[in-house]
Amino acid sequence: LREKHGLVYSVESNFNSFSDTGNFSIYFGTDKKKVSKAKQLIFKEIRKIREEKLSEVQLSKLKDQICGNLAMAEESNTSFMQMMGKSIIDIGKIESLNEVFEQINRVTNVKICDIANQYLQDNQFNSLSYLPSK
Repeated sequence: LREKHGLVYSVESNFNSFSDTGNFSIYFGTDKKKVSKAKQLIFKEIRKIREEKLSEVQLSKLKDQICGNLAMAEESNTSFMQMMGKSIIDIGKIESLNEVFEQINRVTNVKICDIANQYLQDNQFNSLSYLPSK
């Protein structure tokens, strides 16, 4: 959206998980006339996640990034305490970082497609737009 197409000023995605549900969001800032094209490209990428398996290289890089982010979060006492508290609430125990890494490393590209097909259907998304009044 930003580098390849020059459509947005900023773009980010977020995921919040809870024991019984979660929230996935994509945020972007752009000119009013580019909103439709940006949304179109976002849904194109989401469809690719559902239809095309990640290559082994892509999957490996993704797992490395997630594991690295988790390891870095342990260096902040606040983040570490929040992570442990969330773990106790969600699964009733605190897993070691190595246990979490093992679970991440068991994820397959087929499983990602299966989950994407279950949760990332176009008709399951809502949209909220803040547009200028003029």
